[in-house]
Amino acid sequence: ATVKNQVPHATPATLAIYGDIYLKAWKESALPTDGAGGATGTNAYRKAIEGCVQELMQASVLSGMASTHKALRALLQPLHTAKHRSSGMAQGAEHDTMLAKLWEPILWRSLTVANATVREQATRLLGDAFPLQTFASPKAAENDKLNDALLQKQFDALRALLADNDPKVRVAAAATVAEVLAEYWEAIPNKMSRALITHFATKLVRDSTSQLFYIVVVCFIRSLPSIALFWSYTDLFIFFSFLSFDFIRHRVVVEGAR
Repeated sequence: ATVKNQVPHATPATLAIYGDIYLKAWKESALPTDGAGGATGTNAYRKAIEGCVQELMQASVLSGMASTHKALRALLQPLHTAKHRSSGMAQGAEHDTMLAKLWEPILWRSLTVANATVREQATRLLGDAFPLQTFASPKAAENDKLNDALLQKQFDALRALLADNDPKVRVAAAATVAEVLAEYWEAIPNKMSRALITHFATKLVRDSTSQLFYIVVVCFIRSLPSIALFWSYTDLFIFFSFLSFDFIRHRVVVEGAR
C-alpha cells in the first residue's frame, strides 16, 4: 500500500528502484531463511511478495489515469525485463513461471472487457510481459506443450486486438506487434509471423487511424532484415504490392500539411 501511494508522484528513476526492490526480494525469497531449509517460511514470504506484485499488475491494467498506468508499467518493467537476463536456466524458468502465473487471472480477461481503456492498457502490458511462458511441470515435454499453447494464445489475442473496434486499442496492438516482431522474429513460428505481417499489410495500411499507418511502416522497416532471411522474393513482392505507393504518398502529404 505504501508503494502504491507513492507511484503517482514518483520519478521514473524511483519507480525503477521500486521495481528492482520487488525483484530482488522475490529472488531472495527462494533462499533458506532459517539456516535449515525453512521451506514453509520461505514459501510464505514469496507468496506475500507475489501477492503485492499481482496487486500492482491489476492496478496497472485497471488504472483510470494514463499517468498512473504509465508509472505502474515503469515499476513493473524490471520484473518483465529481468527474465531475459536471469542468470542460470533454472532461475530464468522460475521467473517466467511466476510472471505467467501472476498475469493469468488478470490479463486474458482484461483484453476482452467492455472498457476500451482497460483493453488498451492490458495490450501494452502483454507486450511488456511477452513472451509469457511456464515451466511448472517437471517434464520438459509437457512444458513444451503448455508453452506452445500459451504462445498461440498470445498471438490469437494480438490478432483479435488488431481488429478491435476502438482505434486506441488497435494502435496499442499494432505497436505491441511491431515490437514483438522486431524483438523475437527468429523465435516466432513462421506461420504466426507471416499471419501478423500479412494483417499489417492488407488491413492496417487502410485503417482510418493515421497512427496505425506509421506503425505499419516502422514495423516493416525494423523487421526487414529478419523478413529477408525467412521470406522468399515472392513473399516480399506481395508485401510491397499491398503497400500502395499512391496511398503512402497521399498519407504523407495529408499528415505533413497538418
